[in-house]
Amino acid sequence: MKQFFTLFLCVFLLQVQQVLGQCSGSITLATQADVDAFDCVDFSGSITVQGNDITNLDSLSELETLTESLKINGTGNLGVISFPNLKDVGDRLDIRGNAALTGLSFPVLGKVGSGGFASGPSLSLRIQNNASLEAIPGFDSLRTVGNFLSVANNAALREIS
Repeated sequence: MKQFFTLFLCVFLLQVQQVLGQCSGSITLATQADVDAFDCVDFSGSITVQGNDITNLDSLSELETLTESLKINGTGNLGVISFPNLKDVGDRLDIRGNAALTGLSFPVLGKVGSGGFASGPSLSLRIQNNASLEAIPGFDSLRTVGNFLSVANNAALREIS
């Protein structure tokens, strides 16, 4: 019985470690399958989304806080970036080089970046080189951008509200 309990405890602790490990670190979601497997509300670390077969970020919609960076770069088929529950990005939000991107929505995002210069100034919020992006209406709650904001080289951009 004691051996069974010890085995059960070890398996349980390994499962807890796996679950906690999924929501921390520095991860790259390079395929739609990687994106679909994401299941975190709070993430301690950085997330990079980058890959031509990525068409939606639906499984990231429950994400509320991110302690470091969110980078969505070089997705060829992603039409809309929507994070309906994301409230806080600790370091940087970087949206660059997404050829098919037409819309953004971050309705409850209140803060991006801490404003610290520990490793030198960096862009806290960057939206650049998204050729099809026509409007940026979805940052209604944004009140704080840590260091710098850059919106540039978005050829189709007509409106920021």
